[in-house]
Amino acid sequence: MLQIFCKNTGTSKSFPEGSSLLEMLSEFEFEHPYPIVSAKVNNVSQGLKFRVYNNKEVEFLDVTSYSGRRVYTRSLCFVLYKAATDLFPGCKLYIEHPISNGYYCVLQKEGGVSDAAIEALCSRMQEIIDKDIPFRRGEVQTDEALRIFRERGFDDKVRLIETCGQVYVDYYTLGDTVDYFYGRLLPSAGYIKVWDIVLYHGGILLQVSDRYNPDVLAPYVDQPKTFEVFSEDFKWNRIMNLRNAGDVNHVCLEGGAS
Repeated sequence: MLQIFCKNTGTSKSFPEGSSLLEMLSEFEFEHPYPIVSAKVNNVSQGLKFRVYNNKEVEFLDVTSYSGRRVYTRSLCFVLYKAATDLFPGCKLYIEHPISNGYYCVLQKEGGVSDAAIEALCSRMQEIIDKDIPFRRGEVQTDEALRIFRERGFDDKVRLIETCGQVYVDYYTLGDTVDYFYGRLLPSAGYIKVWDIVLYHGGILLQVSDRYNPDVLAPYVDQPKTFEVFSEDFKWNRIMNLRNAGDVNHVCLEGGAS
């Protein structure tokens, strides 16, 4: 049996080896006004499906914490990506940068992004959430991960994984959709309650919940000057062929960091 110390309650309890954080959560009783979405195990962020095999210190987190908020937002991005690829096969979706209390996304598809496309995306995302499709994590050798993402045309992820220096790589699936994330996800899509997407500067603004009141959307704040700065930055990145972290890593390895 394991001894798990819960920081939320200040108490310890025994659990069988291999118990998940989700199973442990139901045994520790404490007030949390918002749903628990992730945890820190010995101060390392983990998803609720994480299984424990040694004595640990655990702190359960909701969406008002920075770590929990990242897990929630990361999972929401995956739902948007699955909806986009389900509706528009062959499209490319880029989650570019945070702005206006949301995240600016570029969807490259035939015919561009329209009100009809936004409406269809919203409907498909809600279907995925209503079905409570689980996020599943897989672990494979790096060569196998490269094969998986090359077959799907994920050139940016291929270049990143090529330079990660790891023998094994985690990847996630949502139904039949595969993606790579540098961080944990929610147990399932049904955990996502507050979100929206709207047209924004020719792309999509993915709106998320307010950090201090997660029951409502974060208030929209127009930031035209900030958007101009990001746009200028991305133009220079494209000129230098540095669209993503994998491109930067390759240039550094080739001696071009300066």
